[in-house]
Amino acid sequence: MRILVAMVFAFAAAGFAMFTISHNVADNIVASQHFATPGEAARIHALIYMATNLLALLCGYVVGWLLGYPVRRRPQGH
Repeated sequence: MRILVAMVFAFAAAGFAMFTISHNVADNIVASQHFATPGEAARIHALIYMATNLLALLCGYVVGWLLGYPVRRRPQGH
């Protein structure tokens, strides 16, 4: 059950980041750099966007894992 709670938090955090934070982070980082071609800028933008989403997914999983501690399965007979 603890893993299920962690997965729900992970997907919620990733979804939140995908629609609110990741695009702004990628835009700000790419805008502060100088690139030789537009394709290079697009690749870096996509990389930062996906890295931000991955970081949010991992953070959500850790938070869900910690908050899911009370709902973990206990051994039978104790």
